[in-house]
Amino acid sequence: MAQTPLKDQPWKCGAAQVQLLRGTGGTNTSVAAIIATRDLDLRSARIVWETAGQEPSFGSTLSFTPAGLATTWLEAEAQLPDGRRLFASTNFPLVR
Repeated sequence: MAQTPLKDQPWKCGAAQVQLLRGTGGTNTSVAAIIATRDLDLRSARIVWETAGQEPSFGSTLSFTPAGLATTWLEAEAQLPDGRRLFASTNFPLVR
């Protein structure tokens, strides 16, 4: 990246959040989420997801089925092609 015009781009820290698309209905109910920001374009970002009871996974969205009833956590880290990173996390209750 140091050989492209991006090397002169000033750093801008962006705010990100995890948005739940569907789910939180309890066990055996799929949960889907995305990482969203108004500050940066994440279309070419590499995104890694982590959540309780699951192996880390890569992708623009995450879909998983929680293992138990409780409050669970979800984290996403996006790495942009120029090396900048965004991080977002959330906790949400699983209800019956």
